[in-house]
This record gives sequence, structure tokens and C-alpha cells, in this order.
Amino acid sequence: MENSDAIINKSLGLNISNTTNMFLSAPSSATVISMFVCGVLGNLLAIFVLVRTSKRHKWKNFYRLVGALSITDLFGILASTPLVLVNYLNNFKWVGGQATCDYFAFILIFAGLTTIFFISFMSLERFLAVCCPYFYKRNISEQRVNIITALLYLLSITIATLPILGFGENVNHFPGSWCFFNFYGQSTLQYIYSYLYASTGIALIFMTATFNIILIVTLAKEIRRKDLQERKCSVNSASSRRRRRNDIYLMVFLSAILIVFGICYSPLMVRMFRKMFDYVVQKMFS
Repeated sequence: MENSDAIINKSLGLNISNTTNMFLSAPSSATVISMFVCGVLGNLLAIFVLVRTSKRHKWKNFYRLVGALSITDLFGILASTPLVLVNYLNNFKWVGGQATCDYFAFILIFAGLTTIFFISFMSLERFLAVCCPYFYKRNISEQRVNIITALLYLLSITIATLPILGFGENVNHFPGSWCFFNFYGQSTLQYIYSYLYASTGIALIFMTATFNIILIVTLAKEIRRKDLQERKCSVNSASSRRRRRNDIYLMVFLSAILIVFGICYSPLMVRMFRKMFDYVVQKMFS
């Protein structure tokens, strides 16, 4: 089974292995375990809070999407991290050959894409609910949300399966503890798959950012308008305070999603585009 260093060496005629190890070092196993524990506990806490407060939110569309996102993320962590730890214990020599590499890459691609799809769908759902309430009430039913959720799962599974079927390739990446598709793209199919993955991710990140910014601005204006009305009428009921608090919570939640989403996913997508650009330039002038 080839790793990414070997692929780069063949394609660019460079000795990347030693250079990579000079400037990069693998995170310690304690760091991986800490991330694993935090990820599991964080998702379990989110699921617990959703279940505990279900009588209040009544599993409306947005909260069911949050639940599906937490369950999917928890699944991805539980299904992939143990294999990472095994390879740490094996001194970064990949265990199980191409079969486990394909499995690990499938889990990462599936969980990553599903996360991107769900966060984008959540932003779209809230955008329609707040900014287009009439359209939302008439067209966005629980059944349609369930169907779209199932289709997003199916789409993620399909895209994650393509490298296993030969449309692209899964390889072992530095430091040897994880596998992902080969985004160094030395064949046409690998190039197309990398472009498909990166362009989908960038488009969804941009869409999510746009919807969330519009939502935050709209909610901020609505909160200010309600405050002015209450001051004029000298009214500050419990229901209005609760609505204002919910609006503020939603603004904070959307802001956090936007920041974390951009920080976690944008660098990988940008790096893929850069690698593809370098490859095209090299082919043009070689």
C-alpha cells in the first residue's frame, strides 16, 4: 500500500519523507486520546441535552438535525479513533493493509461530508424559518426534512465509496496513523475526485457563511426592534424575555458554528485546490 510521501516522490521527483519529518512531528498519543474523549463526551452531552429538553423543543426540524449531526459525529469518532491508536502503538506502521485503509478513509470522508451537509442544511432551514416564514410553513414539513436528511446520508455514502470503487484512491498519510483519499491527483480520476470533494466543501462553506451572516443580522435587528417596542409600551412579559433569550442563543450557536466550521474545513479545502493548481502548472510546463 502506497503512502502519500511515496506518491509525491514519484510525481515530483523529490524526497519528501525526510523533509516532512524534519519540519513536522506527529501529535502524541495523549493528544489523540484527549481529542477522542472530548469528542465523545461533547457529542454525548449534546444528545443528552436534546433528549432532556425534548418536551420544550418537541423535536422540531432544527433540533432533529442537531441530533442527527451529533450522532453522526459520535459514530465517526468511535469508528475511526481506535484504529489511529492501534497505529500509534505500532510505531506508525499501518495495520491491516489496503482494506483497513479503505475503511478508515470511508469513515472520514462519510463523517466529514455528512457534517458539512448537515451544518449547511441547518443554516438553510433556519434561514427559511426566520427570513421566509410563509414559505417555510407551507413547504418545509417534518417528512420533507426526513427525506432530505436520508438523501444527504446516501450522498455522503456514495461519495465516500467512490475511491474504493476506483474513482480516486485511498492512501496512507503522514505520520502513518490515518488514511484519506489521494488529493495529490496523479491520474485524471484522482484529479476529478479531489476537485469534486474540494469544490463541494468550499461551496457549502460559502453558502453556510452567507446564510448565517444574514440570519445573525436579521435576528439582531429583530431583538433591537422588540426591545424598542417593549420600552415604548413598558411591557416586558415572560414570553417576550424567553423569545429574546432564544434568539440570542440561536445567534451565539450560529456564530460558533460559522467560526468552527470555517477554521476546521477551509484549510483542507484550500490545500486541495493548491495541490491541484500546482499539479496542473507542473503538467503544463513539464
